[in-house]
Amino acid sequence: MNFAGLLVIYVGIICQTHLLGTAAQDECSGWWTNWFNHDGPSGLGDYETTSFFVDHLGNDMCSDPTGVQAQTVDGVAAEDTGEIFSDYSPEEGFVCLRADQPDNECYDYEVRFCCPA
Repeated sequence: MNFAGLLVIYVGIICQTHLLGTAAQDECSGWWTNWFNHDGPSGLGDYETTSFFVDHLGNDMCSDPTGVQAQTVDGVAAEDTGEIFSDYSPEEGFVCLRADQPDNECYDYEVRFCCPA
């Protein structure tokens, strides 16, 4: 198989993984928390970490989320912003680093988590 064929297969796997990951982010077999916004995009970037919310929100946040969604404070889904994310998982939460962005800026994001039933 030539390089072009391998590239097509690789891109297909990446696209499929991204699409499946995005779809899974929309599903929740428990309950969604409210939207949380702890940090802003100044400094190194916007850090909306799971550990912060677990430590500070009591019963409004579960300790073992199974999903996470992020959007700008204006309601645009993170996946639709074109920005690059350092972390985007239930375990870590959501992080947008300014240094990773072509314009050296991040939007202001908020997150919510899927908690098990």
